[in-house]
Amino acid sequence: MTGHEGTGGARAVLERFRQAVIDRSAEDMTDLFAEEAVLEFPFHRPGVPARLDGRREIVEFMAGNWTGSPLRYRAYHTLAVHDTADPGTIVASGRSPGRARPPARSVCPTWPS
Repeated sequence: MTGHEGTGGARAVLERFRQAVIDRSAEDMTDLFAEEAVLEFPFHRPGVPARLDGRREIVEFMAGNWTGSPLRYRAYHTLAVHDTADPGTIVASGRSPGRARPPARSVCPTWPS
């Protein structure tokens, strides 16, 4: 995940990303990513791309998931955040408690990304 300069760095961008997902806000997601942003999912499930290139592709993928998914995340809990040689890039892992409907059931996937 690559952050914008002047917005608090990559860790602040991660927190804004998490809130946009919880809020299911395509507008916030659009504001968050640079035109040339890249979002990678190194441990993705079938049907999920390993990489999204560009703001448009990222926002369309996320908004499409929100529309078609019964899963709603309530929070994100960080397990680890790793810095890279690029100060605008981090690697994060964590847990995402939420609810899936129907039937209503709690879920808490663990994600490295």
